[in-house]
Amino acid sequence: MAITCTNCQTQLPDDAAFCYKCGTPVASPVKEEKKAPDRSYFRELRERRSQVEDFDTYKDELYRRAGKWAEYHISLFRDKSDWSSTLFSCSMDVNYLPRRFHYFAQENSYYFPTNKPNAHEALFREAFIVELINEAVERGYLQYQSGWTFSPEALASLKQTFNKWHEKDLFFHQPDFEKIRSLAKKDGELFPEPESIRFEIAGAILNYTTWEAALVVYMDRSHKGEEITFVCQDDAITKLLQKQKRDKVQVLERQSGSSVSCAAIFMRIPLVTDEHRNKEKVLKKVDGTVKSKTFEESVTLFRERVTELDWRGRIPEVQPSPTTATSSNIATLKGATLTLKDVDRKDDECVYYFELSDPGYIDGVEEAPPLVYPLGSSTQSSGPSISVSGPAASTTSSTPKSRSRLYWKQ
Repeated sequence: MAITCTNCQTQLPDDAAFCYKCGTPVASPVKEEKKAPDRSYFRELRERRSQVEDFDTYKDELYRRAGKWAEYHISLFRDKSDWSSTLFSCSMDVNYLPRRFHYFAQENSYYFPTNKPNAHEALFREAFIVELINEAVERGYLQYQSGWTFSPEALASLKQTFNKWHEKDLFFHQPDFEKIRSLAKKDGELFPEPESIRFEIAGAILNYTTWEAALVVYMDRSHKGEEITFVCQDDAITKLLQKQKRDKVQVLERQSGSSVSCAAIFMRIPLVTDEHRNKEKVLKKVDGTVKSKTFEESVTLFRERVTELDWRGRIPEVQPSPTTATSSNIATLKGATLTLKDVDRKDDECVYYFELSDPGYIDGVEEAPPLVYPLGSSTQSSGPSISVSGPAASTTSSTPKSRSRLYWKQ
């Protein structure tokens, strides 16, 4: 149950030892060392979320996690000097916090990413420092005397650590939490709250926001009912559209006054997602591809604007039909085609007739010289010969052999 500061009426956590706004103590310090806390919860802190979470939804959970990181940090302190030097450093400036603190802050953001990273960091810093101070009060390292001061025990430890400092400079400064909270402003500067946009086009009224874009694809009435797909080059946008089942829309017929149009309308294409906000990635435009059964075209979408594609009167693109491997009298390689036109088998030889075409190199279709295979005993042929060997037919120029007597007939 939350408690209220008796001085300024600020609502505080039930385990608060002081008011973080005015510094008034709300619990009596107990001068005793606590046992090292159970670190089993550390495994929970390192369970990575599968997606970027909404900061405002999980704010209380994030505050609790920051306290747990502070608890783990405290458990690593070796002696009282760690306490006094850490308290003194964070009271001077939060940027002077130990290196381990900044490491924990990065770890926390990695394992629990949110869509407001700067507000998340500000909350982590505040919760971490509050937990640190609360624990210091309970252990008797801080005491209240018209404001928070180091206890004699902590001050003695500080003198040993900062032996070149003057004693009057070794005092506890109330952390500037307002300055810490101001870090959250950057989120709003990068991504101002979205504003509504209303636009009438293609017989439809488009309602979207300044974080989004819209796309209209006009088509002939013959394509009515056909499905159009939009694929974005930005993976975060594509994943979100697919998750929300908004990456595909149908071509619908709409009437605006006396005119009738057929169009596929993608009303709300997000150019700001939680992933973009987490990475502080600001997009003004994005590239993608629009596909149908017969058309495909690249398109660029602009934030806050409507992009139009007009496919009316467009001739459908010829789609290559799938082919299966079958026995054939045609062989093709690198664009050239060799066709076996006829076979003439005689008593003393077999003659094979071919046609050759090679667009760009041979005009039309040329008849190749007949290929002859003599039967019976091996004889020297008068024309150039080729040898054929192995399961894959390969041809190389050579002298005829006993089993390779093919030659081109002159």
